[in-house]
Amino acid sequence: MALLVVVAIGVLGEYTKTSGRFLLSALLLAGYCLISLGPAVLAKRNVPRKAPPIVSKIGLMIAALAIVLLLAGVWATPNSDGFWKAAAITTLLAMAFFFVSWTNWLDSPIRLARRAAGVSATATMVGATMAGAGIAFELKTPPYWWAFTLVALLWVLSGLFVLTAVFWGRRNSNI
Repeated sequence: MALLVVVAIGVLGEYTKTSGRFLLSALLLAGYCLISLGPAVLAKRNVPRKAPPIVSKIGLMIAALAIVLLLAGVWATPNSDGFWKAAAITTLLAMAFFFVSWTNWLDSPIRLARRAAGVSATATMVGATMAGAGIAFELKTPPYWWAFTLVALLWVLSGLFVLTAVFWGRRNSNI
C-alpha cells in the first residue's frame, strides 16, 4: 500500500502534505498489521497453559486503539501533549503485547527456552509499564530510569537467550 502511494506521488510529480499523510498512514497500517500478528496468532493457536486467552484479546484491542490514535494524530494533527503521550503509551503497550504473545506462542520442546521466554515476557510487561508511567508522569529521576534500563537489559538478554536456546536445541537434536 505504501508502495502504491509512492508510485502515485511519482506519477503526479509532486509531494504534498496530503500525499505525505497518505504515505504515513500506509506505513502505520503496515506496522499495525505486524503488531497485531502476534496476538492474532496466539488467539488462533489457543495456548491456554501458558497465557490466558485474554492476553491475545487485550493485545488486539490495544493494537487497534494505537492505530486509531496514531491515524487521528496524522490526520487531525492535535497539538496536545496529553494526546501524544496517550498515543506513545498505547503504541508501547501494543508492541509489548506483540512480544508477550510471541513468547507465549513459542512452544519449544526445550525447557530452558520456554523459561527464558517467560522471563523475557515478564521483563517486557514490567518495562512497558515502567516506560508508560515514566512518559505519563514525566519522571526524570535517574534511579527510576536506571531501574528501567536494567529491566530492558534483562528483556534483551533473555530474548536473545530464547533464540540461542531454540537454535542450539534444534541443532543438537539433529545430530
